[in-house]
Amino acid sequence: MDTTKSTPATKAVEIHFITPDSLSIKMKDNGKTRIMKCVRQ
Repeated sequence: MDTTKSTPATKAVEIHFITPDSLSIKMKDNGKTRIMKCVRQ
């Protein structure tokens, strides 16, 4: 790990959609967009 350079970490989370049995979350991590989907079984 390089401790001489400071890299800013920008993270944000947004609820993309929600239903009674599912949840979709949109996340941004250092400029990359990720979508996580959770479904109740």
